[in-house]
Amino acid sequence: MEALKTQGTVKARILTSGEALYSLISHDHHHINCVSCGQSFVINECPVHDLEERLEQTYHFQVYYHTLEFFGRCPQCQDNQVQ
Repeated sequence: MEALKTQGTVKARILTSGEALYSLISHDHHHINCVSCGQSFVINECPVHDLEERLEQTYHFQVYYHTLEFFGRCPQCQDNQVQ
């Protein structure tokens, strides 16, 4: 898997449990992750694409992929703590 990562074919995503998930780079997914229950939710927008393009142009750097993840508590876990 490391060879595929180096070639720019796959990307790795590390879960809060430490488990690595690999996926094709052609799919750009970002996530919000609950640190209480471990659920992960896909974010359907990406504010990083413009920055990625600027970095490629400014530094002549070939970007294969980027990751964007947020960690916190989902609504259900927030409700469970309040009760």
